[in-house]
Amino acid sequence: MRRVLHDAFGSGWDGTYDHLHDHEEPLLWLADAVSWCWNKGGQWRAALSSVRLDVIDL
Repeated sequence: MRRVLHDAFGSGWDGTYDHLHDHEEPLLWLADAVSWCWNKGGQWRAALSSVRLDVIDL
């Protein structure tokens, strides 16, 4: 992980990072719920039809 951060931010980056458990990271909850619905299929996938999902390339 340090190498990835060094490559992205340069050698002068002096930040920190934490490895959280999945239940401790609320930003992942929505993505997990959407992917679960999509993979479950049927009525769960149909429920996603009203959700606007945009992919943004970074």
